Amino acid sequence: MKHIVYETTNKVNGKKYIGKHSTDNLDDGYLGSGKLLLRSINKYGVENFERVILKEFNTEQEAYEYECDLVTLTIVDDQEYYNLMTGGSGLSSDDLKELWLDPDGPFNTERYRQMISERMFKLWQDPEFKQKISDQMKERWQDSEYKQMMSERSKKMWQDPEYRQMMTKMMSEKAKTSEFKEMRSKVSKKLWKNPKYRQKMCDKFKEKWQDPERRQIQSEKAKERFSDPKFRQMVSERQTGEKNSSSKLTEKEVIEIKTMIKDGISLSFIAKQYNVTQSNISCIKRNKSWKHVII
Repeated sequence: MKHIVYETTNKVNGKKYIGKHSTDNLDDGYLGSGKLLLRSINKYGVENFERVILKEFNTEQEAYEYECDLVTLTIVDDQEYYNLMTGGSGLSSDDLKELWLDPDGPFNTERYRQMISERMFKLWQDPEFKQKISDQMKERWQDSEYKQMMSERSKKMWQDPEYRQMMTKMMSEKAKTSEFKEMRSKVSKKLWKNPKYRQKMCDKFKEKWQDPERRQIQSEKAKERFSDPKFRQMVSERQTGEKNSSSKLTEKEVIEIKTMIKDGISLSFIAKQYNVTQSNISCIKRNKSWKHVII
């Protein structure tokens, strides 16, 4: 058995594909199995493609490692190449998973994994590389075919119970970190400042609430949550005073207002001073609101 790393070229548009192949016959006419490459072969015809052997190896693992050296993220994101994945991973997801879990497989070596880790870390330290990848990904996501392909791939991955469990565990642990909470808060605030986004979300929620079945489900969930005393206490504390998003006053201002009320200053005068209604001041006086603030 011979193991080669080859380069297939489309003679019409010059696009290339780098891959690894194991065979007993070097003249078997194999051009590659990449998804984009196969589509292109169907479109232009086999006669418009040629394969050149870049290097021959005695073992499959050596071939994988050489392919890994050649097919980096730069190649993957280069529109002149058909490669969708970095070297060493040009397999179906099932084959790749089987190889990765195989203790004697080409990926299950400390040297290979360390090499990938170091290469990726080094690449992402370069601001130009990060910007380049970001720009290329933005451009790629404009392509409807690419979006459809990624959507199908994601759906297939999420159908695997092991993958779902792994991702759920990872995200739940990440969500507990203060860095993640702060990042999510910033992103959310930035999004909601956009009028188009707010309108889009409002329309989406309105549409969902037109479904009686969905309203019933949400109602039952809310009842179940509010039946828990701890949850009711948490909500109560969250909505008290300054924590209430609709609050116009701070605790410091309420202390000042209560002091002024004790001193006999008129409610209308206080309301004007703090730019609130006289009704708000009256509620504070009668302990209907801000009753947790004691002077």
